[in-house]
Amino acid sequence: MTEDAPAVARLRESGAVILGKTTLPEFGWIGACHSPLTGITRNPWKLDRTTGGSSGGAAAAALLNLGHLHIGTDGAGSIRIPAAFTGVFGIKPTYGRVAAYPASPFSILAHLGPLTRTVTDAALMLSVIGAPDARDMTAWNTPAPDFRVGLDEGVRGLRIAWSPRLGYVKKLHPEVQAATAKAAQVFADLGAIVEEADPGFAEPYAMIMAIWGGVSATIVSAIPEANPAFCMPTSKEMVRQSFSSIPNNLADQYPSV
Repeated sequence: MTEDAPAVARLRESGAVILGKTTLPEFGWIGACHSPLTGITRNPWKLDRTTGGSSGGAAAAALLNLGHLHIGTDGAGSIRIPAAFTGVFGIKPTYGRVAAYPASPFSILAHLGPLTRTVTDAALMLSVIGAPDARDMTAWNTPAPDFRVGLDEGVRGLRIAWSPRLGYVKKLHPEVQAATAKAAQVFADLGAIVEEADPGFAEPYAMIMAIWGGVSATIVSAIPEANPAFCMPTSKEMVRQSFSSIPNNLADQYPSV
């Protein structure tokens, strides 16, 4: 590429000094951070653990204070997973809030957002990278607000819905249930009105894998057989498994996968 992506361009226009690119797994497909190209990105807290993925390099760099602002992308958790695994702050903004160019093959699944050490840094960053860009016809065409406004006002009086199961989770690990309940209680202790709610979501796995699998199959089918190292066996296996969620007539178009 000979030009900056919109998020990078907005940061550079605002005076940011670009340090470099961070690692991610092959094609951003998995919730860990290793690939044949860059090796293994390890969790700075404990080197035998993963940073999560796919934006694991960004989260590790944020945790180590290698720069203040880090761009992540999130389709099925690729900002939120590394943030949770490393203890930094990450947010998946509403689709289109941050313009993308070139467009991700994963379409509306792929959102861009910040990974930072603090909420304030993320709010500042999102206010900058959320500016419009004519290269993305799906992006918002209105300026981003200053997301720092109100950060110091606390949560007293705000209504917060907490859903431990989202309507479809049948088995919840006791430690996860206890930890999330404790986190929700923190907001209540700070004066927020916390209500347990069930939005009644359907199990999303088959739906997301139908999209993920179709796009992944397209990517894999474009990789020359002469370059097998650029497609790990686990990546191909994920594509095969995802075909169970795709109509047979579509799966038949990718016999080599």
